[in-house]
Parts: sequence; C-alpha cells; structure tokens
Amino acid sequence: MMRIIIILLLFYSVNCFSYLVRDVSINCTPSTTCDFFKKNMTILRRDYSNREEFFKLLKIFYSKIGYSKFQYELIESPKGASLNIILKTSKTIKEIFFNVEEDEISELSLSSTLEINEGEYLDWYRLEEDEKRMLRKLRLQGFPDAKITKEIVEFGPQEVELYFTVKAGLPEKVRNITHTCKGGYIKNLMDNYFHDFKGKLFNKENIIQEMKSLETDLMGQGYYLTNVQYKAEKFGRNVDVVISCGNTQRVVLTLKDQNSFYTKEDIYYQLREYFQTTQRSFSESDLKRVVEEIYVKKGFFRPLVAINNLQVRENGEEYNRATVVIGKSKRLRVSEVAFKGAGFYLEEELIDFFYKNSSDLASAKYIDEDYYNLFTQLLKNKYMSAGFVDASIKYYVKTLSPQTRSVLFVINEGSRSIVREIRVSGKKVERLSGLKLGDPFNPLSFGQTLSSFLSEVKSEGYFFAEINNEDDKEVVRYFNGNREVRININLSKGKKSRVRNLLIFGVEKTKKSVVRRQLNYLYESHLTPSLVKDIYSDIASLGIFKNYNVTFLRGANEEVDIVVNVEEKEYGVFELAPGFRSDLGLKVWSRISRSNLLGRNQTLSLTTQVNYRLSLSEIDQDRTSEKLYEYLARLNYIYPDFFKTYWDYFATISMSRMRFYSFDAEIERFSNTFRKEFSFKKLIDGWDWRHSFSLTHQLENIEQYGADPIVNPEDNDTFRIGSITPSLTLNFLDKENPTVPKKGTLFQLSWEIAQPGLLSQSEDDLTIDFDKKVFRNRFYIPFSENFYLASSIAVGVQTNRGGTRIPAIKVFRLTGVDIVRGFAEDEINIVDDGSNLDIADIDITNRAFMSNYKIEPRYIIDDSMMLGVFYDAGSVQVDTYRPFDVRSSVGLSFKYVTPVGTLDFDYGIKLSRRRFSDGTKESPGRIHVSIGFF
Repeated sequence: MMRIIIILLLFYSVNCFSYLVRDVSINCTPSTTCDFFKKNMTILRRDYSNREEFFKLLKIFYSKIGYSKFQYELIESPKGASLNIILKTSKTIKEIFFNVEEDEISELSLSSTLEINEGEYLDWYRLEEDEKRMLRKLRLQGFPDAKITKEIVEFGPQEVELYFTVKAGLPEKVRNITHTCKGGYIKNLMDNYFHDFKGKLFNKENIIQEMKSLETDLMGQGYYLTNVQYKAEKFGRNVDVVISCGNTQRVVLTLKDQNSFYTKEDIYYQLREYFQTTQRSFSESDLKRVVEEIYVKKGFFRPLVAINNLQVRENGEEYNRATVVIGKSKRLRVSEVAFKGAGFYLEEELIDFFYKNSSDLASAKYIDEDYYNLFTQLLKNKYMSAGFVDASIKYYVKTLSPQTRSVLFVINEGSRSIVREIRVSGKKVERLSGLKLGDPFNPLSFGQTLSSFLSEVKSEGYFFAEINNEDDKEVVRYFNGNREVRININLSKGKKSRVRNLLIFGVEKTKKSVVRRQLNYLYESHLTPSLVKDIYSDIASLGIFKNYNVTFLRGANEEVDIVVNVEEKEYGVFELAPGFRSDLGLKVWSRISRSNLLGRNQTLSLTTQVNYRLSLSEIDQDRTSEKLYEYLARLNYIYPDFFKTYWDYFATISMSRMRFYSFDAEIERFSNTFRKEFSFKKLIDGWDWRHSFSLTHQLENIEQYGADPIVNPEDNDTFRIGSITPSLTLNFLDKENPTVPKKGTLFQLSWEIAQPGLLSQSEDDLTIDFDKKVFRNRFYIPFSENFYLASSIAVGVQTNRGGTRIPAIKVFRLTGVDIVRGFAEDEINIVDDGSNLDIADIDITNRAFMSNYKIEPRYIIDDSMMLGVFYDAGSVQVDTYRPFDVRSSVGLSFKYVTPVGTLDFDYGIKLSRRRFSDGTKESPGRIHVSIGFF
C-alpha cells in the first residue's frame, strides 16, 4: 500500500512540474486548405512545464483566423497526453457583389457598413453581423421591411464569392413635415432646411444631419439655447414629421470695444460658451457681469461696460438686440512680483521662474489672473520636486495706486522630506534608480523611479520581476512631521529567465529555419527587454511577414519558451519611379521582385533604369558629345543562409550603358558575393554590435568608345576585368535609426584585387593587374535630442602591380557619395599637378590616391525634415599622396527623410575658385540632389 501511495505521489509531483503532449493528430477538411494547420501542428507536441503552459500555446494555435470549426480532445495518461484536433477550414472571399432592386438605395452606402473584406477568410459570425448592420441602415433610410438574402458561391477549391440580394419592400415616405418653432427667422430657416423632405423617403439619418446643421446656423444667429428635435407619426406607409425647438430666445449681440483688445469673434465665443454652459436665459445683468469678468482677468481696471438692450419685434418674432459697449479703460500695470515665505529658493530664482513660464500678458507686466492660477501650480510642483511635499502657494493682487498693482505669492514651504531608508524586499539598499539616501524625496517622479528600477532589474535577466506593492500607500511612509521618508519595495524577483526553446508558428510557405537562423542568438540567452526589442527588430528585417508578435511561455525554474507568431505576406513587388538627378538628368527606375522563394527567404529581382542627361557640361568637351540614353538592367539573386552555412550569397548579372568623363561604355558584369555577419553582443547591458565580412568575385566586360581619338585613343578599347574583393564592415551605428543614424560609428575597408589569375585581361598590348584599397569611416555624435554632428572620412589608394595601366573606368573619381558638394564632377577630378588634366585622361602606371572629408552639423526639424550646414573637402592624386592638399566647399543641406534614407538638396560654395587660361573662373557653387547621402 505504501509503495502505491509513493508512486502516486511521484506521479502527481511530476505532473505538477511537467506536462508532456506526446502525440498530436489533426483531422482537417477540406484537405486542399489544410497545409497551414498541418505544418504548424507540430509546435504543440512537446514537453511543457505545466498544463497551463500547454493551454496558453493551444490558444495561440486556435486564435488563427481561417477555420469555421475547431474542436479538440485531450486524452491524458501517465505516459503523456494525446491531442486530437478536428478542424474545418474557411475559404477566402474572392469578391463581393450587390444586387439592389431599388434605385434609391446606394450600393456604396451598404458596402461601407461591411467589416468583412475581399481577400479575407469567410467568417460566419462577422458575416451575420454585417447583414444586421445593413438591415439597420436600410431601416434608417426608410425601408422598414427590407430583407437581405445572401448566397455563397464556391469559386475554386479555396475561394468563394458573396452575393447580397437586397429586397427593399414598400418604403416609408414623408407625407408632411411641420415645425412648432416660433419666430419669423426660424420659420424661414425651416423652409430652407426641410422643404425638400416632403414626398421623399423617411430617411432618419438625413433628417438628423439636417437638424444638426440647423442648430449650427441658429447658434450663429443668437439662438444659443435652442435644441432641435423631431417626432414622427406613422399612417400606414406615410409619415408625418414634426420638428420642435427648445428655448428659442434670441440675442443679437453687437460689440463696441474702445480698447481694441479682443476681436469680436473672441468675445462672441466666450459669451456663447457661457450661455451654453449655464443654460441660463438671457439677462442684461448676466451679460454685463460676464463681460466685466473677462476684461478684469486681463488686467483692465474697472472696465466700463454698458449694455444697451432693445426688445425688438421683427417678422413676428421678439428678440433681444444687445449692444455691448466697453469704454476706454486703463490697463492695470504690475509694478512688482514678490514672494513671501521663500527660504529654500532665492527670490531672484523665483522671479526668473515666473517670467520664464509667463504668458505674453504677464511678460508685458499686465494683470493676467489666468496665468497666476497656473503659476501657483507650477511653483508647487517645483517645491514638491525638491522634497517639500506639503508646500502650499497662494497669490494676492495688491493695490498700489488706481492703475498699478503688485502680485504677491505667499509660500508655505513646510517640511522638506529626506529619504532616510530604502528597503527592497526587506533588504536595505543605498540607492534606487538614481535616488539615494539623503536625497530629497520627489513624489511627482517617484512613479518613474519605480518604473526605471523595475526596468533595471528586468535588464539583468529577471524578466518576470514585479513590484507587488507599487500601488500600496505603504510603499512610501513619512515620519517625523514629514521630514523623513522610508521607502519599502516588495519585489518579486525570482530567478533569471533563460530562453529554452524558440517556437515558430504561423508559417506556411516559409521554412522555420529562416526565422531560427535570424534569431539564433536567443538560445540560452537571458530574457531582457533589450532582447525582446531585438527579436522584433530582427523579424522585421527579414521583410517577409505582414504581421508578427512574440509570446513568452514561462516554465519551471524561469525557463522561457519564446513563441513567434507570424503572418506571411504576398511576396511579389513591382515598383516604378520617375525622377531627376542633377548629374544623371531625367530618369525612370523600375523593379520587379519576388521574395521568399522556396520558403527560404531567397529573392530574385530585376531592376532597370533609363536616364537622359539634360546637360553635358561635366564631360570632356573634346570627346564625342552627342547626347545618348543611358540604361541599366540588373538581375539580382539573394540566398540568405546559403546551404545553412550562416553565409549569405548574392549573385548579380547586369548590362549597362554609362557615360563617363572622357568616354562612353557598354558594361556587362557578373558577380558572386559571400557575406557573413558576426556580432559582439552583451544583451544584459543592452549593446549589440553587428559587423560583417564579405568576399566578392566579379567579372566585367567593358567596351569603351567615344573618347577623343587624338588625346585619349587608349580609352577607345575593350577590357575584361576579373577581380576579387574582400570587405570588412564594423557597424557601431544607432540601431534605432538604421537608415538615418544619429549616433554611432561605421568603419568599412575594402580591397579589390584584379589580375590575370582572376580572369582579367592579359594580352600583349594590355595586361590588367592592380589593386584598390578604400577605407571609409563615418561618425555621428549627438549633442541634444534635435542636434547632432555627422562626419565622414574616406581615403583610398590604387596600385598598378605590373599591368600596362589601370583602366580609366576603374580609376578613382570623386563622384556619387564621394562628391565634394559645390563642385561639378569635371572640376573636382582635375589633378593638381600643373597639367590641368582630369584623372581619367592620365594613364595610371604607378599609383592613384583619393581623399574625401565631410563635416555636417544637422538640426532635426521634425520626423521628416533636417537642416544642416557642411564643410566638404577632397582630391584625387597621382603617384604622390598629399592627404591635406584638397579642394573644399561649404554649404547648406536640406534633407527629407524617407524609408530608404534621406532625399538631399544641397548647395555648396567653393572656398577657392580656379582661374582658367582664358581668364575666366569656375562657377561659385552648385546645387546637388541625391538620395541616401551619408
């Protein structure tokens, strides 16, 4: 017997802390639409920490929209539970049609009431609710016997078409519409508003809307208290409508203000608001008192208010015609603002605080009692933030002379509360999220202090930590006449939460390994708010899910299973973008792409661009100068996690025609790139540095033509360049704004090596053998929330390693991201060696160098605009490197923030202009338009 009891106890104890779902089966119909559920049901077969954890995950499973029937059976046994699911999937709505027999019923009006949409799953509950809404709308529009029948027609195995047939029935029509409102003016308005309703449908919506418009019109004419209502009496299919008005007292106000202080609209608004709020009938005494109060509050000394009220009868209506005359009144000047009772703050500090927050009226030293009331609360908050929790402030306006006043703020500071003890779960501590022993206690910010403290605890890995007594009055206790404060926090900290499993739910086309690869750093990590933020960011960066959310299943010993619930999106994209660039002229860009191929997040895209230069001023004037269209056609293939190696693979095939400084070129290019991302992470402290290394092999066939046959005959040639380029990127940029960083650093180093062994050209007249090193650095230094400094340093060196020369198309040029703003391309790429030649016109048989420096302080105007000033400098050099022998410019930059970077409008001014041999000088500056500059 004892053995049986022990076995039962052991079985019970195991099941308290573990719950195994051994088998999961699903009976799903129709089979053609069950792939999603069958693919995702394996998520349920696992060992849970407890039964509640299982039901939490099961709830995620059946919360997926897309079924019309969901039942499950759970069979439990000592060896584990078996789960059987019976499921009938819903079909999607392909199209919705309306068949409306009555011309007076708007199909658009009915469709606007629907909550179901084309392309969504057919949800019977929502469908029934939509039908009820349409019927209510029809009845409001005058069809009380309207009926709606719906037909669901199957369209293929997974789609349906909805057909709504609307039978309106006999309508209700307005036989007569009358009103009981008195007064000639109202009668005229009633005729204008309601005469069109007679003989028409009894449309309650239209009548109510018309009444609201009538009330607004009446308000503007002085009927401040009028409330328009209607009653309907039915006689078969005919309806008699009676419009009634409430208080029809009318007051026509005329304002004559000799002080010219308020506009008529201002004073009318305040008076109307008074009558509406109080619902009091008009009286001369009320009107006079309200106007006097309005002016006294703004510093007028005994305002002279006279009311000339006439009882007028016009068109059978009696109303008040009140003329409000405000005589010339003197403003009360404030000669002094004083503070009494202040001991902690100096009076000069309080006076500065008063004027720093003051209204325009108070700043001009006029009476403004609205501001004085506001300032007493501001000052009280200031004292409370310094620990004076009992501080009270009152103000008095004292008369110094008939036209001058003084304002006295009387302060009762009370006792200052000092933090004498801080306990967290019974243990004394010295500080709490910036608050330490001996500090004054600020009750206004204590809620934020608790929130910050809890965030700090969670960031250490105690993700499920809670403050149990946060809303308890005992968390803060005052002693010794409020002079001392004791803080007692009851913290449920528990153990550090460690990620045990990553569960992917919701995928149908996507392989789960795609998500697992993106979140591979999670396993055995401590769960922190920073980690959760990274999860959302990394899922979003995949770009293949329409919606996603993350749920945490808390198990024994604080082990956590992370459930990523995603909803896939359509993966085809077509984009078309006409535009203009200052260097390329008119252009049209398009892209067709298909992402998530084979469910592995592979992408195939075709990009095309055609542009036509409006100006040839930046090219060699001695070469063939006819205008021609330039084009680019590029086919890209991206394979992330290439064969599960954690390397990403990129393949590109492109054909282009491009115009360079001294020649035109037809270029065929094929490249293969392998890229590996690696991270330096420390999630507990919240930083995450993600870097990358890439290796690219590229083969280019280049046909150059159009060069001057006398000056640059070698540029009319054909090249084959095979190269390999290792590249390293160290990314310390702000993750919050990856496209427009505002803090952080980026280092990039690339080394292009071209030689015959890599398929470069090797012939008697031309051998290509060179390398090209480029080092780019970017720095973003924040100074405030809206102001930061952006800077860039780029240097490069090219070395001819035994080839005949470096092809001109591969020689350094300051263009694109390296342009020195203010200079045209043919100006900044002149080599400063006395030859006055563009670097493209020089055979590089030894070395070439590039330097480019940019400094740009930027001010953030709002989320979409930035303004900056810049200093740019740069040069290209041959044989000898002189890093500070550069040309420079200054200018102004306006940036419009887009999802892919900034659209930049820059104007640069040269700091030194070259003089040509004919005596002319370079242009003073230049406008540049670009996207995603730096």
